[in-house]
Amino acid sequence: MAFELKGNAAGTLDAIVEQFKTGNVPAAIARTVIDRQVGDGSRPIDGWSFRNQLLAHLLGNTDDARTFKQWIAVGRVVRKGSKATHLLAPILGSYEAEDADGNTERRSYLRGLKSFPVFPYEKTDELPEDKRKGAAYVAADYVPDELPPLHQVADAWGVQVTYSPFRGSAYGWASVDGSAIGLHTEDVKTWLHELAHVAEARTRSDISGGQHWDQEVVAETVSAVLSSLLGIESNLGDSYRYVKAYAESNDLEPAQAVLKVLSRILDAVEAILAEAEVLGQVHKAAA
Repeated sequence: MAFELKGNAAGTLDAIVEQFKTGNVPAAIARTVIDRQVGDGSRPIDGWSFRNQLLAHLLGNTDDARTFKQWIAVGRVVRKGSKATHLLAPILGSYEAEDADGNTERRSYLRGLKSFPVFPYEKTDELPEDKRKGAAYVAADYVPDELPPLHQVADAWGVQVTYSPFRGSAYGWASVDGSAIGLHTEDVKTWLHELAHVAEARTRSDISGGQHWDQEVVAETVSAVLSSLLGIESNLGDSYRYVKAYAESNDLEPAQAVLKVLSRILDAVEAILAEAEVLGQVHKAAA
C-alpha cells in the first residue's frame, strides 16, 4: 500500500524541509539558551515526539501549543481568525504474521501521516473567570537566579524584562518603544544588545520595528563596548561577524557602518552608563 499523506501533512513536511534548507533550525549549541522546564504547566507538548516539538518551534514559534479544546480546558481561548500550526500524527496499519515459533500475531506498520491543528499560546487570550471550565493556565518562571549586570538600569527605566524558553529563532528582542525586553538565553552579551536597543529608543525618536542594519550595528557595538568596559568575558569575534553581516547588507564595510552610526553608539553607551552611575553600578572612571 502506498504511503499516505493526509490533510496538511504534505505541506507540513515541505515546510520542515524548507526550514532546514535555509538553516532556520534551533541552534542551541550557539550559546546557552533557556530550556523548557519539564512538565511546565502540564503541557501536551511535553509528551510530543521531537519531530512535533520541532514543528511547534519552527512553524508556530512557540514552546506551548494545544488544540482549541485543550486551550479551553485551561481557561484560554484561541483568538478569532488565528491560523493553526499543523503537526503530524501517524496512520498505522496492521497485518498478520507468524513469529519464530509459528504462532500468528498481529503487527503494526506506519501506513502514512496525517495532520492535526494546534494553536500557539501567543494566539490565545484568557477566558473570563465565569467561562472557565477547568484549571487556569500556569506559566513557568524562567527568571535566572542571578540577574545580568546593569539589570538595575532597565528597572530604573521601567522596562519590563521577561525570560522564556528558546523558540528556535531570535535569542532576544526589544520593543520598538523600549518598554520591554524578551530573552530566550542567559547570555550576557545578548542582554546588553537588547538593553542597547532600549537605550537607543530613549535617545532617538525615529526607531522603527524589525531588524534594520543601522539599529543592529548600534546595538551590537554597544554590547561589545559595555562588555569591555565592565570586564565581561565576551567573544568580540562574534560581534564583528554580526556587524559585518548587517554592514554588507547595506554595501558597507564594517568600519564604515560603525562610523556612520558612531554618534548613536556613543549616545546609547552614555545613556546606560549615566543611569548606572546614578544607581551606583559603575564608577565615573569607567564611563
